[in-house]
Amino acid sequence: MAIYTVHTPRQLSGNRQADALRFQFVREGFSWRALISQPFWLVYHRLWLALVGYLVVAAAALSAAGLIGETAISVTALGIVLLFGLEANAVRRWTYSRGNWRMVGTVAGDGLDACERRFFDQWLQSDETDRPLAAPVPAPKPVRTASAQHVVGLFPEPGDPR
Repeated sequence: MAIYTVHTPRQLSGNRQADALRFQFVREGFSWRALISQPFWLVYHRLWLALVGYLVVAAAALSAAGLIGETAISVTALGIVLLFGLEANAVRRWTYSRGNWRMVGTVAGDGLDACERRFFDQWLQSDETDRPLAAPVPAPKPVRTASAQHVVGLFPEPGDPR
């Protein structure tokens, strides 16, 4: 089961069919493509600030590990690659949230095609463009408050009703 977050530009044209082409689906979890080719993955997704940050952090970590020895360089490089594979999609979501994009929903399915179909079936049938497609949050149940005579905490005063 794959879970995707759905992002859209803040300004839509109003034409639902044309706007649907601009949506971005970002998968939750580990990214094998980002693990294999970190800088190329960043360039492909046009994450320029993240690319600069990645190059600076990788160069600093590898040069610091070079002072220790060749084994430290190998371990550091492996750690950087694994960490990037784990956090690549989070970096992509962060970049979208910084720009003129907003997250409009989360969808789960067997793959990207099924998730896109499920999301757009619901989105194209909805009346409002700006309405988020998240489930409504139920109202909290009223909480019974203690009277001023009760002790706040786990131990009530002796003789108080339970």
